[in-house]
Amino acid sequence: MIKKLDTIPSIKTAHGSGLKNIFVEKQDVLSDLTQVAIGTITNLDFIEPHKHPTMEEYYFILDGRATFTIGDEISECEMNTFVLVPNDIMHSLKTNNFVRFLYWGVSI
Repeated sequence: MIKKLDTIPSIKTAHGSGLKNIFVEKQDVLSDLTQVAIGTITNLDFIEPHKHPTMEEYYFILDGRATFTIGDEISECEMNTFVLVPNDIMHSLKTNNFVRFLYWGVSI
């Protein structure tokens, strides 16, 4: 499978904040991968605190800055930062202006 980003439609995230371009989803693979996407969140938008009991999430910040809250830890993240969100841990994300990231979800 080969896809170009500019050919993938932008859709709202499952959380209703920001947009994503999905490269691959669970039904496309045989592994425990749930999704690989590019996400964009702008203009003081945020993803509310939530958790995934059966999925780990991985983010790589491509552009901009975001504040990740993972459990009780609050981290300011900028371009070239990798973030791991363990399963079953409350987490959220917000931006003061703009953030663009590569995202992986993996079932456990």
